[in-house]
Amino acid sequence: MFDKNNKEYKPPVKDIFEFRDGGDKFTKQIFYVGGVPELPNYRRAKVTIIVSDCADGCADGVMTSDQIEITISIQDVNDQKPELIGPQNEVLMEENTPKDTEIFSVRAIDADESPANQITKINIHSCRIGGKGLSPCPYFKVLQDGLGCSSVNDCEGLDIDAGQLAQMNQAKILTTDFSVDYESITNSDGSRKYISVSIIGSNIAAINPLDSDELTVMVYVEDKNEKPTLEPKPEVSKPGSLKVKENMDAHTDVTNGIIKVNDPEGSKVEFILAEEDQPYFTIISTDGKTGKIQTTQKLDREADYTEKEAEGRNTYRIRVKAREIDESPPLESQEMTYVIEIEDENDNGPRIGDATKIEGIK
Repeated sequence: MFDKNNKEYKPPVKDIFEFRDGGDKFTKQIFYVGGVPELPNYRRAKVTIIVSDCADGCADGVMTSDQIEITISIQDVNDQKPELIGPQNEVLMEENTPKDTEIFSVRAIDADESPANQITKINIHSCRIGGKGLSPCPYFKVLQDGLGCSSVNDCEGLDIDAGQLAQMNQAKILTTDFSVDYESITNSDGSRKYISVSIIGSNIAAINPLDSDELTVMVYVEDKNEKPTLEPKPEVSKPGSLKVKENMDAHTDVTNGIIKVNDPEGSKVEFILAEEDQPYFTIISTDGKTGKIQTTQKLDREADYTEKEAEGRNTYRIRVKAREIDESPPLESQEMTYVIEIEDENDNGPRIGDATKIEGIK
C-alpha cells in the first residue's frame, strides 16, 4: 500500500484482497475484503499474484506462473459537496459598465481527498433585477481560465498540488455585451438598487458529481449620468412634417414643432439652437422636458437664408441640442437637425408690364 506521499505501508494482515469467480474457470475478479484502516488515505495498492494449475490443492506436479504484479488505484468517494466562497466586501458596479469588466470573484473549496473530486466548475445559475429571475443571466458570465479540464475523462489521472487546485477553482464574474441599465432595476435595498446573482459549483471530474449550495451575491449598481436624447429623430430625407407660413408674426408656433427629450435620470434640460439659427427660430420650454419651436421674426420664403428644394418647396434647417440644467457637470445630447418648410403666403401677385408691349392694347 502507498499513501498520498508514496510512502509504503505493509498491512499486518494478508487477506486484504481475494479472488472470486468471474463467470468461467479462466476468469477471476479481485475484491477488497478489508483490513486496512483509513483506506482513503492511500493512493494505490500493489498486489503480487501467482497462478497455479491445481485449484484443488494437488500434492505433486503443481505448475505455477511467474509472479504478476498489478497496481490497484484507490479512488476517493465523492461524498463532500463543494462550497463556494463569495466576495468578502460589498460588490459595486456602475451601470453601462463595458463588456468583459471583472465585477467580483468566487472560489470553491472541497473536503474530499481526491483532486478529481475537488475540481469544481463554477456557473451562474440565474440573476434577478426585480420580479422573475433570468436564466441564463444576460448581464454576467464566468471566466474560469485556470480550469485545465472539464469532464471525468479530461481530468483522469490529473496530478496537481493544492496550489494548482486552488487556481483551478477560482472564477471571475465578468460583464457581457448586455449592459446593466440602472433605471430598469426594481430590486432595492432602501434607496440602493441591486442585481442578485445566483451561482452554483459542480464537481465536473468526479464519477458521482455533487453540486454546491447556491451562493447569492448582491451587486449594487450605481447610477451614471447619461446623455439626454431628442425625440422624435428628424427625417431629413422626408422634410415637410414641420411647417410654418411666411410673414407670420414672431412667436408663431411651427406646425408639429414639439420636440421631446428623454433623459434616463429624469433631469430637466434646456434646448439650444445653433447660433446661426437663433435670428429666425427659438425653442420654448416650460417643463424642461418638451420644447416648442417658434419663429422669432416674420420669415420670407424667397429670402437667401432658405433652401430651394424640389417641387417649389423652400425650407430652413435648424440644429438643436438638449443640455441638462440640474446636473453637474451637465451633459448634452447629440445635435439633431430638423427641416422646417416655409409655406408660401402668395404675397407676390402678377405684375403688368409696359402696356404698349401687350398685343391688342394701344
